[in-house]
Amino acid sequence: RRSGSGMRGARFPLLAGLEPEFRQRAEASLRWQNHPSGAVILDHDDRAGDVHFLAQGRLLAVYWTRDGREIIFSALSEGDYFGELTALDGAPRSLCVYARTSADLAVMPAATFRGLIDDSAQFRHAVLTRLTRRVRDLTERTCQLTAFSVDDRLRAFILRLAAQAGVLHPGAVIADFPTHAEIAAQIGANREAVSRALSTLRQQGIATAQRGHLVMHDPDALMG
Repeated sequence: RRSGSGMRGARFPLLAGLEPEFRQRAEASLRWQNHPSGAVILDHDDRAGDVHFLAQGRLLAVYWTRDGREIIFSALSEGDYFGELTALDGAPRSLCVYARTSADLAVMPAATFRGLIDDSAQFRHAVLTRLTRRVRDLTERTCQLTAFSVDDRLRAFILRLAAQAGVLHPGAVIADFPTHAEIAAQIGANREAVSRALSTLRQQGIATAQRGHLVMHDPDALMG
């Protein structure tokens, strides 16, 4: 869809640090796509093994239950990639990924992804490090669901977003803050419980959630 893919491919951390010959191979394989807000990019049980890199926009990785309830597993940020598990083992995809906003993506064939793992130690190390981090994150999330209250899980969720955005200080603003329903799906609660917990934070002068963003007044209190 787009020209100049090599230059645009440099925005992806997984590719930017590669040895020149492997980076050239990776960027040459990319094909570019644009998806409107609400579009399903990958569907549950899809067996296509392509790996997708998010250049612009925001995506959600979700699972829909039989009764139509949406469980959000993660929000994907610009520069991130997804689909590598099916590229590696060929099994059907376990989650659906859809566009929360309009999104530009670069798509790498599974064969290229596997070939880079075989040939580039740097690429292989980066992929394995990310997979390890995902396992740790899932372990932490499981522990939180069993050991912590909704208030505690919400505080940890806000702290994680703030740390990722590098805005962990009084008066900091977390932009593009998720909706109550999206937060609920990610921390294992319902929307009403999240609304109550956010109201408590506001009443205590710790943080104020407004449409599309959250202002942190006392980040230290979130850790208490």
